[in-house]
Amino acid sequence: MLALKSKGLATSHWESVLPEALHSIMGLLCTATNETPHDRLFNFPRKSNSNPLPSWLTEKGRVLLRKHFKQSKYDDDCEEVDLIDCNPTYARVRLQNGFEKTVSLRDLAPTPSDDLSHLSPPCSPVVLDYEPPPIEAIISDTTLRETPSTIPAPADPSLL
Repeated sequence: MLALKSKGLATSHWESVLPEALHSIMGLLCTATNETPHDRLFNFPRKSNSNPLPSWLTEKGRVLLRKHFKQSKYDDDCEEVDLIDCNPTYARVRLQNGFEKTVSLRDLAPTPSDDLSHLSPPCSPVVLDYEPPPIEAIISDTTLRETPSTIPAPADPSLL
């Protein structure tokens, strides 16, 4: 309406000022969130040509599924399941008992591979060439002092 009034046009000519109005709205910036109204309205991932999924989710196979409910504290935190298919948000898996379930990708993790060659070799323990001194040397260094059996009286008799 402001653009129509500033140009002196009737409301029926709204189509002529629409591109200018939309352009000005997209240029606004919310200082609290540092986003434009356009970003706030369309806050979802856009389609892209690249595959947003990691390679272990693009192939069928075994994956780890997080357990949200456990019978006891000694149960495993995750279980191995078969990945059937997935999209960028959810995956369909087959549990060990044969049931199929739709789960969030946040609850999935790749299984540890049997090939551990990519890991660095284990560290060898550090052996120090240190021998502690004999106990006799420690005892001879510390002299035992005799503690007085009585407490001496204060020098000022008014303190008694």
